[in-house]
Amino acid sequence: MSGAPDHRLARNRCGDLGYSGTMERILKVFAVWTVLAAALFAVVGRQEVTYYRLKKSGIATLATASASKPHGLVQYTFEANNRLYSGVGSRYVAGRSGATQFGDTLTVYYLPTAPDVNCLGSPLALFSAELVPVLLAVTLFPTAMILVVFFRRSLLFRSHADSPGEERQHQSDHIARR
Repeated sequence: MSGAPDHRLARNRCGDLGYSGTMERILKVFAVWTVLAAALFAVVGRQEVTYYRLKKSGIATLATASASKPHGLVQYTFEANNRLYSGVGSRYVAGRSGATQFGDTLTVYYLPTAPDVNCLGSPLALFSAELVPVLLAVTLFPTAMILVVFFRRSLLFRSHADSPGEERQHQSDHIARR
């Protein structure tokens, strides 16, 4: 064992010995992951936030199916604060035996302070149905992005670390195996 200092160990501000380079990289990766997850949630989880707000402080009222829309959607109208409001929701509302038809009475939840924020059916059921896919997307997608960048960088550094002679030897070994 030589008397050369181990450069991997460094004293942090508190005077403790630790792997400062490794911890710093881990914190940077975590910060990037957090930013990616938050940005993705802002896009993907917007409807989830609306369902949560309706679940917490929404008021139930009756609405009337007013028009059929493409892709299994139905337009509905309801009255709140002496005004008519409308929205669009799935034709297949939980608890109904079949598809919603024109003129059917439906349960709608809306925010008393902003009736234009509303949903067809139970916001709890809608929130629960979308929570797992949103959380999976928000956690797995940034993780996959970071892993791809990490492995691409490690392959890039590995290929640059080889000398030209070694690279030719790897290529000739690969050709000889064929």
